[in-house]
Amino acid sequence: MSSPKTPPHNTQKRVSKYTGLIVAVVIFILFDISILTLNFYLADEIRRDTEIIDIAGRQRTLSQRISRAVTEFELLALKQHVETLDTLDFENDLDNEFLSELELPEPTSEELEALSASEIADHYDDEILTEEQVALDNAYLGRLEDLRNELQDQISVFDWTQEAFLHGGKTVDTDNNTFELEAVENENARQILQTTQIIWDGFKSKLDVLMVKPASAYLSRQEIDTNLQEASVYAQNNNQKLFKLMDQLTQELANNASGKATTLRLLQFGGIAGALLFFLVIMFSIMLRFRTADAKLDAAKKETDDILSNVGGGLFLLDRNMEISSQHSAELTRIFNDVELAGTRFDRMLSELLPKETHETAIDYIELLLGDRVNENLVADLNPMSEVEVNFTDGRGGFNTKFLEFKFSRAIRNGKIEFLLVTVNDISARVRLAKDLEAAHEHREAQLELLMNILHINPQELLMFIDEAELSLNKINDILRESNTSHEDNRNKVSKIYRIAHALKGDASALDLEIFENMAHQFEDELDAIRKIQQPDGNDFIPLVVKLEDILSHLQSIKEIALRLSDLGSAVNKKLTRKPGENTDYTEEDALTDNWAFIDQLKDKVANAEGKTVEVLTNGISDGNIPEAYRKLIRDAVIQLTRNAIVHGIETPSERQSRGKDLIGKIQIIFEPTDDGGYELIFRDDGQGVVRQKIIDAAVRKGILTAEKASTLNPNQSYGLIFHPGFSTAEVTSEHAGRGVGMDIVRDKVREAGGKMRFKTSVGKSTEFRIVLPSLQVSDTTEERHIT
Repeated sequence: MSSPKTPPHNTQKRVSKYTGLIVAVVIFILFDISILTLNFYLADEIRRDTEIIDIAGRQRTLSQRISRAVTEFELLALKQHVETLDTLDFENDLDNEFLSELELPEPTSEELEALSASEIADHYDDEILTEEQVALDNAYLGRLEDLRNELQDQISVFDWTQEAFLHGGKTVDTDNNTFELEAVENENARQILQTTQIIWDGFKSKLDVLMVKPASAYLSRQEIDTNLQEASVYAQNNNQKLFKLMDQLTQELANNASGKATTLRLLQFGGIAGALLFFLVIMFSIMLRFRTADAKLDAAKKETDDILSNVGGGLFLLDRNMEISSQHSAELTRIFNDVELAGTRFDRMLSELLPKETHETAIDYIELLLGDRVNENLVADLNPMSEVEVNFTDGRGGFNTKFLEFKFSRAIRNGKIEFLLVTVNDISARVRLAKDLEAAHEHREAQLELLMNILHINPQELLMFIDEAELSLNKINDILRESNTSHEDNRNKVSKIYRIAHALKGDASALDLEIFENMAHQFEDELDAIRKIQQPDGNDFIPLVVKLEDILSHLQSIKEIALRLSDLGSAVNKKLTRKPGENTDYTEEDALTDNWAFIDQLKDKVANAEGKTVEVLTNGISDGNIPEAYRKLIRDAVIQLTRNAIVHGIETPSERQSRGKDLIGKIQIIFEPTDDGGYELIFRDDGQGVVRQKIIDAAVRKGILTAEKASTLNPNQSYGLIFHPGFSTAEVTSEHAGRGVGMDIVRDKVREAGGKMRFKTSVGKSTEFRIVLPSLQVSDTTEERHIT
């Protein structure tokens, strides 16, 4: 799937937008680098100038140390000469005193041997020296040698440095490390150096003469060396001159370095000031840009806010972490009952609003859209959230139900799916309108279907059904209004209602009023659910009240249609006239017989549902033969026995064929008077009969009795279980069987009429029920009481 790419001109526009800023920042960085480099250079120059000043100061010190060393050299030679002469006259005393004063160590035999006879002869005019004199000479010789070496080093350093200052070159710094000096360019300093050079040249020539001779050459018993005296006199005469010149040089170099450092610091300050100024310019430019950009952003945000505040639906962006963006439409907050959704996890929010299965499907769909493997348009029709029902708490303990529509579209940036743009619409009004329209349509369809159902029903049967149904429903309503406090009373209430509802369903089924029958069956479902509760209370009966209201409303519709049809029939009959002597096929006997036509309708309906073929044979089943007081009883018994015979007794065609029976099952219904003035209803089918063990197993399975108790039952007790409330051999509850009510109702009504029920069965062959009713003339008052 191709994705939109960022246009090249947009990229170029963004780059050119920041070109000036980028250039300014680069220049600023380069400027900072230059200032940093200058700082390093300044630090190095200052360090170097400081070292040069220290070297110049060392020259000043060296000039003094050289002059002092020459003078000390002369004094030491003179002192040796004087003391040696005195030693010759006062050998012991002076020798010990001098040695004690000089704190010289006693000469070793090796030092005495170092003075050869020729050296002693040369310096002491061939005098014979004592051991004390030799020791004294050796002591002075060591001092002179050390002083000569030190003087030699000082002369070399001073001379190298003087030469380097004048012409440039290498010398040593104050740490005796090699240091490269450039020739001094300052005019005053060069004049000082040149003057110094003149004095130094004279001084150095005399010093060089001294340095040529060994230290022993200055040990004399006659007189002090003339060159030493000249050098000492020259040093004394020019010592202060050299010191002042070197001091002036040091000051001149310090002044020059100070000026140079000041210039460099000015450059440094200028550079820093320039950098700071440039930084301020950049910051001002950036702030100006930001201010302009902020103004544009504020304007754009205002436009966006206006759009989000006035857009009709809820809009928000959903990122890959399923987090709702901070910006969303105001309508979104209203849709979700003023709950702030910014930053909320969308998946967690849905888990609180949707059923688990719908929530999981929705998350899978969203993850599919966030991936790039499928085409967005191809999966749009698979959106599981195109219409979802959500419930919000209303703050009063109730719920506010809404129907919401979610639409998702991808937000692509640089060819990648970054977000999902989600649109949420409250379609509650539309859904309710559609449901109202659908309900109205279903009502019209139900009215039409009801009309079609009513048209084929005998008017007398229909009117009788309406009257009996109203009576039954009112009884149920009265029972529901009873104030019961115990759980046992509530269970009895369920049993009472169950009997009435089951009979009502049977009557509706007999007339093929399918809608009414289904509603009664659903009412039984609610009763069955309550019956399974161990300790039912008043709240458990609330669903029954709602169902009862629906049934009453539907019955009212049947009544209205029946009355309209009755009025229409009356109007038509008034306009129709019958020709004199015209014969019709309609007789009073036919009208009576038509009230029992429901038997064939009920037979066909149940047989079709069970996949069986059944034929019903009747004898004496008509209003002319059945007393009016017994018609309702016989009607209810025939309905219940017919359904039981087809569901439990008669086999399927294949089963009957395997047993050598006729494929069509047969039911015989006979109503006839008895010899004692009473009446008897005989109901017989040629089905598989009633298996005693099957009855016992079903009773144990349903908990009616225990296995131990079941093993003690005799045949009559076993067969009597079929009249027990809640008993049924059907394993699955259906519209026609499995509730376990019906036979007990028939038995109770027969007993109320003072009659008896007899039962016999032949396994694999037939089942027969006989209902014996007493004569109505025996206790007319009593029978009237039972009927009413």
